Amino acid sequence: MKVKFELYVLCLLALGVIAIFAGCGSEGPEGTIGDDGLRGDTGASYVSLPPADRIFSLAIFNGSVAHTGNTAILLTADTSVEPNGDVLIMDSVTRPPAIDGIDDGSGVWGDHLADIEISRNPNADNFIRSAKMRAAYDDDYVYFLIQWTEVENADPPFEVSGNNQHRTWRFDGEDWGRRSEREDKVALFWLIQGDTANTELWQGYGCGIACHAGRQTGMFTTDDTTDIDAWVWGSVTSDPVGFAVDGVVGYQTDTENNPDGFSIDAGAHTWLNNSAGDGLPAFQHKTGPDYGGSYPVFMWEVDGFDINAAWEVGATIPGVVMSYPGYSAADLFAKGRYENGTWTVEIVRARNTKNLDDVVF
Repeated sequence: MKVKFELYVLCLLALGVIAIFAGCGSEGPEGTIGDDGLRGDTGASYVSLPPADRIFSLAIFNGSVAHTGNTAILLTADTSVEPNGDVLIMDSVTRPPAIDGIDDGSGVWGDHLADIEISRNPNADNFIRSAKMRAAYDDDYVYFLIQWTEVENADPPFEVSGNNQHRTWRFDGEDWGRRSEREDKVALFWLIQGDTANTELWQGYGCGIACHAGRQTGMFTTDDTTDIDAWVWGSVTSDPVGFAVDGVVGYQTDTENNPDGFSIDAGAHTWLNNSAGDGLPAFQHKTGPDYGGSYPVFMWEVDGFDINAAWEVGATIPGVVMSYPGYSAADLFAKGRYENGTWTVEIVRARNTKNLDDVVF
């Protein structure tokens, strides 16, 4: 009887386990939906953190080394600052401006259009006395627009034209020589780092701490703790590939024999000087001597220069060969457009490129 009882208990336990698992596979009726909870407070619209105030310098070139500019312009996101010829106010934007050399106006850039005063270079002058500028920012990028109108002057000769030649080679029937014409160009300069004295001087003199300070040529800093971020857009040397040249002005020890402290950031560059260093070009177009000197010409379009080719009198070869930049030299996307004597150049760059040779916004 005891054995039968134990079997009876085990059977009941087994039936109970089966009933439990069978119950797990079924659901009861759906309950009623509860009342809606209280709505939370409305959040504030997101606003990008503005870049800190900065002093920067501007230089504009018209087909020669002669340039005019403004060495100390205040860049600020404080819209309460009174605009004047030395102030550029940045606006926060939600839709980035198109970088195409066309001013999209206040609907895209914001309300602040600066009329920047420009003075002559003490060593050279191209007679341009003003430039219009816009600036904007969002979470990740800063945007700049620079617009200027060229001025014609006969002495020295300055033409109103969108220069598309730069140090072009020309064959006179016996020798090759380089013409003097240069591209149109605009440059912006920013202090990356500096010792205490140069940081204070920058607030009043900008790039004047590295040029025009009693120096007839070259651009360099006077101590190894000061570096300047240099952005240089050129109508020939950068615009065809949609970039501006990104460089650094740094310390130069041998200022007598090598007075230029400017160097392009690490990485492939936008252009290569087409010179073999012996008074001859280094490259010519693969098409040969009948091709001519059309700009731009790219690295994949050229062969080594052949002095014995059938060159005709007046034959030309571009003074620079184009390429696409890389690494830190490829931080600045830019595009310019020339129309009726006026250049409009737009530049965009990441607020922090993570490269030590770039200023942080």
